Amino acid sequence: MTAASSLQESTTEWPYKMKDLCDRTGLGRQAIHFYIQRGLVPPGHKTGHNMAYYSEAHLERIQLIRKLQHERFLPLDAIKAILDEQEGLYSPVQRDFLRSVRSNLKKSHVKNQTFAAKVVPVRDILECQIIAETDLTQLIEFDVIGIHENEDGTLFLSGKDIPLLELVGQLRRVGMSKGRGFEMGAIVEYKRLISQLVDWEGQLVVSHLGSLPPDEAAGAIAQALPLIDQILAHFHASRINDLLDSM
Repeated sequence: MTAASSLQESTTEWPYKMKDLCDRTGLGRQAIHFYIQRGLVPPGHKTGHNMAYYSEAHLERIQLIRKLQHERFLPLDAIKAILDEQEGLYSPVQRDFLRSVRSNLKKSHVKNQTFAAKVVPVRDILECQIIAETDLTQLIEFDVIGIHENEDGTLFLSGKDIPLLELVGQLRRVGMSKGRGFEMGAIVEYKRLISQLVDWEGQLVVSHLGSLPPDEAAGAIAQALPLIDQILAHFHASRINDLLDSM
């Protein structure tokens, strides 16, 4: 295929450049690339090392993802399962068990969820300078936190995300700045790695606690979670020390 015929094909079957997708969806380039990396959107039709074109199907897929995020408040993993028509990691029986465990776990933990039932206006978060607006925008675009909009256009965040925003703001203040190369992509990577860990933990729960009544399993999990968090913190600190000692 000649360069001319390749270009003609690109502008007919693949009419959009990345900028066009950004303009039509309201998303940034990084967010769309993130969807592609996560397998939510297929790669474009490459015509060069740094050039790719996208079809109407790409545009429709991105718009559907945004609709599922904002109207059904689904995380990206759940959206991917819907789009791929996959059942995911668990059988229907295991899913029923985990739903029952979740219900019992929420009952036993409700007193500890200080922010869980609250929503906080975005403007209040920015006015309190908990986190920079650019960082907050990226965390929203990357689906690290969810955002809701009421009828008058006011934007809200779930209160359960406030501790994370405070921690990110503190990271900035102790020197993890953009100028030193620290971007919100690092937070995305932490979330990805934790998601993999939790997928494994979910399999562990259904394998070893699946024979228990859901309320008993929830009680065991509630007591184990703080201990597991401490184990993870121990391994994290220990691994960093080992790395530094090896230098």
